[in-house]
Amino acid sequence: MNAIAGVPVWYGLGKAATTSAIMGAVSFGIGSVASSAAASFIGKAALQAGMHAVSGGIMSALNTGNFGSGFLAAMISSVIASGVQALGTNFTGNGAMQDANRNYMTYNKFGNSYMKAAMVASGGISGGISSSIAGGKFMDGFKQGLITAGLNHVAHLTADGLGGPKATEVTDSFNANDKGTYVIVETDGLGHVYMKIDGEVFSYGRYNGSYSPSMGGYGPVGDGVMMKEGTSYLEHRIAENPSRIYKITGVNAKNISSYYNKLYNSGTPLKNGGRVINTYSLLGQNCSTTVWNSLKAGGFNLPFINDPKNYIKTFSPPYDSNERFLRTQELMIDSKF
Repeated sequence: MNAIAGVPVWYGLGKAATTSAIMGAVSFGIGSVASSAAASFIGKAALQAGMHAVSGGIMSALNTGNFGSGFLAAMISSVIASGVQALGTNFTGNGAMQDANRNYMTYNKFGNSYMKAAMVASGGISGGISSSIAGGKFMDGFKQGLITAGLNHVAHLTADGLGGPKATEVTDSFNANDKGTYVIVETDGLGHVYMKIDGEVFSYGRYNGSYSPSMGGYGPVGDGVMMKEGTSYLEHRIAENPSRIYKITGVNAKNISSYYNKLYNSGTPLKNGGRVINTYSLLGQNCSTTVWNSLKAGGFNLPFINDPKNYIKTFSPPYDSNERFLRTQELMIDSKF
């Protein structure tokens, strides 16, 4: 346009770049505020749309003099982007997001494939159309829609840790009182694996001895005992046994807790604590398969694991980009294992 008008092509680039940078920063900031202030997906979407509408209108007025077109373009593109995200999301509770209160949402098949691209594209197109309806230019609204959808909605899907279950090692920084969902792997001997969900600690094993008296608690078969303890139990075990600790995000912790509590409540109480829930087998139902089943109940569909130390291998960070891609696909919620 500048060249056709006989104006140097770089004329106005400084203003455009500055305006775009400010719009992008404001857009991402709105997402951060909305994530912290809103307690539900619908509440977050409404707050985002309102804040984007005002900021979009102001930036449009400064750039083109038309407040209304920017206001409408930003608001509609934000609503559309939230709607597309909702189509790709499996909700629990009343449209809850993942938060400190164990309200979680995970992606469905569409969410793990085309959702992010669809959010950006629909945000741009809807922004352009809305701007045109309000008397502005299609391209101005299209740009506003891309910024709103891309630098707010899509960017915060990554920043908020959504997009599928993930395991992150926190061994060096872990505190037994930390909230969240954790897998604890003991590395001495044959190993052991158990879980902590907020203040609840669940550990399954041959805590009542084995069916081979001569082998004591190391026999391959015995009573399968579920222990339900608190953080003091966890502190003692970590102090006594070398352990690797992994924080699990992007899962439905309520379902994991429910899985363990149902097993525990169905068992026969023992005098020394714990409840017999089934028959333990070193090569069958053991601590590893119990954790695997609980993670599956929470939406983390891992390859089958029946050895505690295989959790370390599965959760280890990849060393190169190709392995990282393959590992990501392996651990995604849509895993076919």
